[in-house]
Amino acid sequence: MRASILPFKARGEVRAPRSKSWLHRALILAAQSPEGTSIPMDPPCGDVERTRDGLSVLGAEVDGSCPDGIRVRKHRLGSIPGATVDCGESASTARFLLPLAASLRGAVFTGSGRLPQRPLSHLCGAIRDHGARVTGDRLPLTVDGGMAGGRFDLPGNVSSQYISGLILSAPSREEDTLIRLTSPLESAPYVDLTARMTAECGIPVSRCGDTIRVPGGHIPRPPDPWVPEGDWSAAACLLIIGALSGPVRVTGLDGASAQGDRRILDLLERAGALVRRYPDGALIRRGDLKPLNASVRDIPDIFPALAALCAFIPGESRLEGAGRLRLKESDRLAASAAMVVSLGAFARVEGDALVIRGREKLPGGTVDGRGDHRIVMAAAVAASACAGECTVTGWEAVSKSYPGFYRDLCALGGNENVIRVRP
Repeated sequence: MRASILPFKARGEVRAPRSKSWLHRALILAAQSPEGTSIPMDPPCGDVERTRDGLSVLGAEVDGSCPDGIRVRKHRLGSIPGATVDCGESASTARFLLPLAASLRGAVFTGSGRLPQRPLSHLCGAIRDHGARVTGDRLPLTVDGGMAGGRFDLPGNVSSQYISGLILSAPSREEDTLIRLTSPLESAPYVDLTARMTAECGIPVSRCGDTIRVPGGHIPRPPDPWVPEGDWSAAACLLIIGALSGPVRVTGLDGASAQGDRRILDLLERAGALVRRYPDGALIRRGDLKPLNASVRDIPDIFPALAALCAFIPGESRLEGAGRLRLKESDRLAASAAMVVSLGAFARVEGDALVIRGREKLPGGTVDGRGDHRIVMAAAVAASACAGECTVTGWEAVSKSYPGFYRDLCALGGNENVIRVRP
């Protein structure tokens, strides 16, 4: 689908969706608990559905009859041979459930889109080193069960999801799990979130230097119910719209969250936006915007939206540490540069950095969303402040992480005709 977006002065209040990162982790921990827990949940995004369904085919009990969410517990987890986990385009599902399946009876893993091209070799190698057979290093593949605990040597600069996957699956292994990082950890807040949630289930995760330790054989006992956090990654798009016009208030967020993307408030302040913090979120207004120089090494998901912001800031901004974004649903480094140029600003890629020379007003144009939810949402952020109409292709990709994005964007525009979706 294509979305035609007219400029609008945003104002209003919306509630952030449930955190995709939080839900993946909660589902996996609950699925290893005999008692389980109830998780309040709106209709989930596509990626969370993949993890939910993957746990179900692995034998966990996923009861969707709860009035405001689902109930998940261990039940027959690991007792179903020949399970096939369809990860769709969700890298989180693949990287989190592979170690779990390898610790149980194994499974077949498939994927679609660019997921079969995305890296798994280090994780698959670690699984092989601990006693399980894996048929390849890319999807589709088959992993047998029987993976033991012990020491796993993994790079920290390829994917933090490898580390999180081993932590989340540790309760299904009898031995302690020790993860030794062979290179500095990038996207560290995601591992911090995993460790915090695992600890909430009664399983302490400790880190000393380059080694992370998780005790094996412990039964996760999550809170019941376990209430999800709001999603700072999704909220960043709405908050940036506030910085381009505003005022926009986003609620349902935890300022003390381990989610690294809550740094968006600090970055907006550095860029000159007017930020007012509340216990449950923030209110953002436009200020005297100035060029932004920042590293996105630990906050890769909000990189495209930050690029959209910088496109409207006169002068030269620089977003560094984006090299790993070449291996997402699209090459997000190249896609973000193309988005900025398509709308009338200037951008160039320098190594792992994106340099943007912005303008106070952009004419608008057509952005190729490249089937990537983050690029599509970033383009919509930029379109809200352009002088003319913008067209964004692949609008349906937002369902991967934020199915309600269109609804919330309309709410901030105050007119449902602001956005016209056409085939």
